[in-house]
Amino acid sequence: MSPAGVVVFVVAIVAVDAAVLWVVFRYCSRMWRSLALRFPPTDPAPDAVYKRRQSFRVNFMNLSRCVDVAVDEQALHLRPVRFARWFGVTACSVPWEHVRVKKVGRWWGVAVVGAATIAGPAWCLRLAPAQGGDAHSA
Repeated sequence: MSPAGVVVFVVAIVAVDAAVLWVVFRYCSRMWRSLALRFPPTDPAPDAVYKRRQSFRVNFMNLSRCVDVAVDEQALHLRPVRFARWFGVTACSVPWEHVRVKKVGRWWGVAVVGAATIAGPAWCLRLAPAQGGDAHSA
């Protein structure tokens, strides 16, 4: 095979891999987008606790260090970083009355929002207002 043929072959493989990755990520991001459609983003309160580049998982879609988080008395505000937004992951603000905290450990917490299971940093779920009957246990 000529050098030009090798270059064309390598470029074709990289292009196909990139397209497959994009399709898979778009498909998986539908889970996150369903939250965003149900809970559109709102501005966090001025006194909100804010941390950048946190990791969240919605069902089986993991956004490792791709979410900026703000927590106030009204909602859990999740804003994906630019890279994740390229794939269709959009911001959302989930009101606390829709968040059912299941477990909060030392580093991670798990909550249920409708049919979605969300796992994220324990610090933000510890700040959730008290919920009747749900334990924030380790």
